[in-house]
Amino acid sequence: MDIVGFERRVISFIIDAVIALGFGTIIYFLLSQRVNMDFLTLPLWLMIFEIVIYAIFNTFFLWTFNGISIGQFIVRSRVLRFDGKRMTFRDSAIRAVLLSIPMMVVLNAIYMIVQHTEISIFDQLTNSKIVSINNKGVN
Repeated sequence: MDIVGFERRVISFIIDAVIALGFGTIIYFLLSQRVNMDFLTLPLWLMIFEIVIYAIFNTFFLWTFNGISIGQFIVRSRVLRFDGKRMTFRDSAIRAVLLSIPMMVVLNAIYMIVQHTEISIFDQLTNSKIVSINNKGVN
């Protein structure tokens, strides 16, 4: 099984984050029509909505589709547990919540670069790895 490189992980994360930001923007503008939300706080509200939506969506996708988020589907990768079992809700939630926090993503990226590893902190916490998938399944 080919472990996915750092670049594909980043692309997958960016795709998922942009989707969450898009939904967060829609929610912000819908709420701002009904509730008095100061425009100057827009970046803060967008970040909060993106974090919450990213965590919820990716927990759902990783758990429901056994380790595949929308971004991972596009770049043809998935989260695979080391023991080969299905992703648990707990593991899916841990990955999604930690990946939704920008500072955790930065610390993880620094860790992976400094350690020259393809196994992230999130992988270690959930006993999993990100692997390539081809048309027939996992490589």
